[in-house]
Amino acid sequence: MELNAATFAKEKGATVIIIDGVEGRLENALKFGAAHTINFKEHETVKQREKRYLS
Repeated sequence: MELNAATFAKEKGATVIIIDGVEGRLENALKFGAAHTINFKEHETVKQREKRYLS
């Protein structure tokens, strides 16, 4: 379901960021139009995620 939403959001002009803990799903998200992916196992806190993408 999330990949369909990502595709739709990208078609509407959104920058899509997918957060998941499974590398295979993150790779698929990129194929379906996600601009960025975040593995929450590598970036456990919101601060770590913000630092990666907002710095």
